[in-house]
Amino acid sequence: MEETTDKLLEKYHVPTLHVSFEKLFTKDSDTSEWKRIFEYLDIGPHYRLTRQDIERAGHAATSLPLHNVTLRNYEQVRNVLLGTKFEGWLH
Repeated sequence: MEETTDKLLEKYHVPTLHVSFEKLFTKDSDTSEWKRIFEYLDIGPHYRLTRQDIERAGHAATSLPLHNVTLRNYEQVRNVLLGTKFEGWLH
């Protein structure tokens, strides 16, 4: 379905920007994906954007915030991710 939508947007010459959901909502200080969006739309801060700015702005949740509620095998996933660069995604 996503590919079909992409093809339709391309067919009708609708400008698009592809971004990474994971990069948008990671807990580290990288805000480059948000900056790309603001630059593309020519709105908002194009520089000096901090993770704190993003957190203060807030966003609407699109799912339950607790992985232990949404993942049936949460403990198994948690144990695998502990000590890796992905550990921050557990929160």
